[in-house]
Amino acid sequence: MTGMRPCTVLAMVLVGVALAGVADAWEVRLRAAVTTQASLVRLGDVAEVSGADRPTDVSLEQIVVALGPTRSHSRELTTSDIRRALALRNVELQHCQFTGASRSVLSYGVAAPAPGSNPVRGEGAARARQPGHARVPVEAPAQQLIPAIVAVRPLTRGEMVQEADVELRQVEKAGAPSGLIQRLADAVGRQTRQSVGADQPLTVRALQQPLLVRKNEEVTVVVRCGAIQARRRAIALNDGTRGDMITVETSDGSSAQFMARVVDIRQVEVLPDSTSAGR
Repeated sequence: MTGMRPCTVLAMVLVGVALAGVADAWEVRLRAAVTTQASLVRLGDVAEVSGADRPTDVSLEQIVVALGPTRSHSRELTTSDIRRALALRNVELQHCQFTGASRSVLSYGVAAPAPGSNPVRGEGAARARQPGHARVPVEAPAQQLIPAIVAVRPLTRGEMVQEADVELRQVEKAGAPSGLIQRLADAVGRQTRQSVGADQPLTVRALQQPLLVRKNEEVTVVVRCGAIQARRRAIALNDGTRGDMITVETSDGSSAQFMARVVDIRQVEVLPDSTSAGR
C-alpha cells in the first residue's frame, strides 16, 4: 500500500469490516403457536431473532408482520408473510435463515407464562435505606397466577361452547376451582352441563361431550358382522354422548330392547353378539 493516503487505507478497512458484517448470517426462529391480544403483531412476538448485532435485533423485533387475531378468528402467519413484511421495510434478507416452524398460528388471549416462570405477587415488607430518610414498610399480597379458560359471556345449561364464547386468561391459583380447563381445544365444541357466568373459569365438571342421542328420539341402529351391515330404526331410552352405551327399543312392534354404543348424531351401533336388555 505504498503511496496510498492514510484516509484511503482507513476507508478500505472500514468498508471491509462492513462487508464482513453483512456476510454474517442471522436467524429468525418462528414459533408454532402464539397467544396475544395485540392488534398488531411484531416479529419479536412470533419469533426469536439472533445472529445479528444486538441493536439490529431490537429494531427487527419491532417490525410489524401481521394484524393481531380477534376473539372469534385466529390467524396464520407463514415465513413467506414475514419475508414480505421485512422486505417492505428494506431489510436485507440475503443472509437471513428461517428456522423453527414453517407457520405460526396466532390465537387471541393472554399468553401463558413459560414453565417455572409463573408471575407471583409477593407479600412481605420492604425497607429502603437512604441518608436522611425514614424506613417505610411496604406490603403487597402474594398470589400465583395460572392460565385458565374463562367464559366471556354467560353460558346457559346445554349450550355448545363456541370459540368466541371463551378466552385464555391468568387467574389466581389460590381461589381457582379444581379441574380447571387450560386449553381452548378442551372447551370449544363441548356442551355445558350447568350454567356458567361471565368471567367464570370453566372446569372439567362443567362441560361434557355434546349429546348425539336424546331420550325418546328415533335413532338408526347399525349392526355389523364382518363385511355385512344391517340397519333398522329404534327409540333411544337414554341420552348419550359419543362412546356411551345406552338402551334402545325397536320400533317394529316387537319392543325388543338392546344395549348399543353411540357413534354419531342419532346413530348407534350394536355388536352381533349383543344380548337383549329387557323384553
